[in-house]
Amino acid sequence: MNKAKMKPVEIKVIPGGRKDKDLEHKYHRARCVSLKKSNIKERWLGDRIVKDPSILDLGNVEVIQRELPQQGKSLDLLLQDDSENIRYEVELQLGNADSDHITRSILYWNFEKNRDKEHQHCAVLIVEDISEKYLRFLNIIASSIDLIVLKVLRIEFKEISVHSLLFEKILDTRSSQSSSENERHISMQRADRTYWEKGNEQKMNTIDYIHNRIQEIDNFELNYNKYYIGFKINGSAENFVTFRPRKDWLAFKFDMDRDETFEKLSSDGNLKVEYKERSNGTECFYIIRIDNNDLENQTNSIYEVIKYAHSLWIK
Repeated sequence: MNKAKMKPVEIKVIPGGRKDKDLEHKYHRARCVSLKKSNIKERWLGDRIVKDPSILDLGNVEVIQRELPQQGKSLDLLLQDDSENIRYEVELQLGNADSDHITRSILYWNFEKNRDKEHQHCAVLIVEDISEKYLRFLNIIASSIDLIVLKVLRIEFKEISVHSLLFEKILDTRSSQSSSENERHISMQRADRTYWEKGNEQKMNTIDYIHNRIQEIDNFELNYNKYYIGFKINGSAENFVTFRPRKDWLAFKFDMDRDETFEKLSSDGNLKVEYKERSNGTECFYIIRIDNNDLENQTNSIYEVIKYAHSLWIK
């Protein structure tokens, strides 16, 4: 007898407050099954990620290139999050992590970081398991690399002939860096106005207008970094909003919790606002993008939103 073909399904969390009988109705027995022992290939896993990169929970990422040639080898996946101006160099390995894949993951990241200076970069190693020995090693060198290790689990619901994939973050060297190391990293990414003016004249005019207006509130200075422009007061960063000029738009990032008034101000000003929250709870923020053609008409609207965000920042 042929086995029923397994089809992928998304795992959903049932909201609280449901009756026990409803939970019982939704319950299905599951088990974790090794991808490698199931004779599934890395390409199959790559196909799932390409189809829906959000399953990695790395933000609003899209696939830039697959199997990118690098020094005689190929990087499995290159992902990008425009709102964060970051690229992820993704290395896949079924089974247990080994030294070759760990080394390649770091080398791919280092190569792309040196080749592409316009983006931040972070290596991502996706494995089914990784030994304590390798985790200890990666923690030792955590201050020198930006690396995320994701553990992939294949969840099988045999009773209903479906399966799914679950990605668990087990290491993020960026969050393990000390404050002094983070400060050193930031200082290495500093830029100046000349760096941003090239090709961004219209966007810089908008930022200058907002800067001049916000001087009414406090003595803000523009703080130029390689990946964004923020504010500072007396030399200390005050990044309740950061500006991220791009080729076709100007993005504004607001680090804050969800706020109805903020959303209403944005809507009243015809601003396209998007709220984002990492599933692990480490970060929540708003992104507003204004296309080049709309900058002049929406400058006052975005200023009102920025002024409101500052009022929350100082509370």
